[in-house]
Amino acid sequence: MTAKTGITTVLATVVALSSALWAVPVAASGATGGSGAPGFLSIWGQTVAPAPAPKTQSRAGYWEYGSWKVSVERQDSYEDGVYYNCQAWTGGDGEPYARVGISSQDVGPPHAYPGVTIEEYAPRGYQTFMQDQQRMYLWFDDEDTYDGIVESYYDNDGLPNAVVSFYYPYSLPVLLAMRRNNQMDVVVEGRVFHSFFLNGFTASYLKMMEGCGFSGVGVVH
Repeated sequence: MTAKTGITTVLATVVALSSALWAVPVAASGATGGSGAPGFLSIWGQTVAPAPAPKTQSRAGYWEYGSWKVSVERQDSYEDGVYYNCQAWTGGDGEPYARVGISSQDVGPPHAYPGVTIEEYAPRGYQTFMQDQQRMYLWFDDEDTYDGIVESYYDNDGLPNAVVSFYYPYSLPVLLAMRRNNQMDVVVEGRVFHSFFLNGFTASYLKMMEGCGFSGVGVVH
């Protein structure tokens, strides 16, 4: 081998090694673990990690407005996936409840509106004041009244319960009355059984509806 031929061979080898070192392979679509967009590899062969997606913030929580309380509870179901149960109520601590509730799975306004229930729970050994099939009515400041029927039952612990339910379309005028008045009396057999204060109802209703993905249209707006 002549000196000239040897030099030429060495130079060719150096060029080939340099080309192999600095070549940047192009990743095929999805090869970097992404969603199908072409990947990018550094000269060291490492994937540039994409920025993490922001986490979805939970809507679940508990709030109080005046005489009313609101809860938004996240539910995870194998069949239905993630959904929310939302309710606003006043009363409790041994007293009856007035409750408004809706689920994020429900048909909401303007096609349907949350139900309103009056609920009474009695301790063991006692009976509820409201009895099954009694007639009652809700009586508001502006003298509006709305009739209902009592339903009584025993819960899973064997304790007596009584409830009066107003479901849509009967719940809408009740919700409107709750929105515009300050007090709601429950009258059973001509006697005022319990009085509920309505201060804070409007804010509670809006928060409850917001938690389940609805607005206050039809009741507040």
